[in-house]
Parts: sequence; C-alpha cells; structure tokens
Amino acid sequence: MTDRLRSAVFLAATLIAFTAGGAAHAQTAPAATVQPTSIGEFKDWTAYAAPVKGGKVCYALANPEEGRRRAAKPSNAFFFVSNRPQEGIVNEVSVTPGFTLKADSAVEVDIDGVDFKMAPRGDGAFMNTNEEQAAMVKAMREGRRDMKIKLTPTRGRATTQVYSLSGVAGAIDKINAECRPAAAKAR
Repeated sequence: MTDRLRSAVFLAATLIAFTAGGAAHAQTAPAATVQPTSIGEFKDWTAYAAPVKGGKVCYALANPEEGRRRAAKPSNAFFFVSNRPQEGIVNEVSVTPGFTLKADSAVEVDIDGVDFKMAPRGDGAFMNTNEEQAAMVKAMREGRRDMKIKLTPTRGRATTQVYSLSGVAGAIDKINAECRPAAAKAR
C-alpha cells in the first residue's frame, strides 16, 4: 500500500468515525481498529469496506484531477460517498479538500451545469439535507465528465478542485451492494 493510499484510508476512517459518532467517538476509537479493504477500482474511483462496531462502513473515494493553482490539489484531498447501513446512512457525500475551510464560506459544486451547495465544517464539507444529497449523487452518476468544487480556505483565495466522474457509478453500485442500507430510521 502506497503512502498516499495509506493516507487516504486513514483519512477516510477518521472521517467516517467523526461523522458516524461525533468527535468524542473519533477520539476514543483508535484508528488501528479500522482496517479498510479495497473492494474494487472503478477508473478514477476506488471502493472500500471497513469493519466498525455494529457492522461495517463502505465508501467510494476519488482524488482531485486538476486545479487552477497548486493549492487546489493537495495530496490529502478526497471526495467521498459513504454508507453506514447500521445507522441507515446511504450515499452520504463529503469532500475533504486538504485544508481547513473558511467557516462562513460557500462550498459550490458544479456537475454538468447543475449547482449544489455544501456546508463547510472544519476540514470538510457536507450536504445540508438528504434530499440535496440524493440529487447530488444522481447528478454524479449521470455526469458526463467531472465535478468542479469551489472552496475557500481559512487563509487565501477561493480555489477550484476538479474531480473526475469516470467510474463513480460503478463505485457507488459496489458500496451499495457491499453495505446494503438498513431500513431508514424514523425521523
């Protein structure tokens, strides 16, 4: 496993632990207990599965392809689609750009002219509602080439990261097959 891939897996495990159980869970769950395994490569996307307490998580991830400035493609930048079936979470999207985001900034996503807004939270950004998330995943699956994400770091100017959509549908299909969602939780 390359250092870059090892970093991606560690980052994904940390992100999943953080989103699955909050910051307290991420601090109490040692990273060594999460051992993600590649379950498939799909052009520019890779799918992983990892055991967690109460089940497993699956996620697809990609690195940015290009950027207008060097800062747009840090080595620890990733876009994730994750499933946590034991929690009823399916196709949760997030981006970790490789730098801390400005708290009050807009994270703008363009997929073939369809625009989405993500909410920045520290080192990542997430969708605000399940409906917006489902629409974004649909657009990603149907996308022709890439998605452009405009982000603003705490210091500096806004930058754009570009993620290929080549293989995203196959990677999402794989994580959905490997981590089938449980019945949706009542709200």
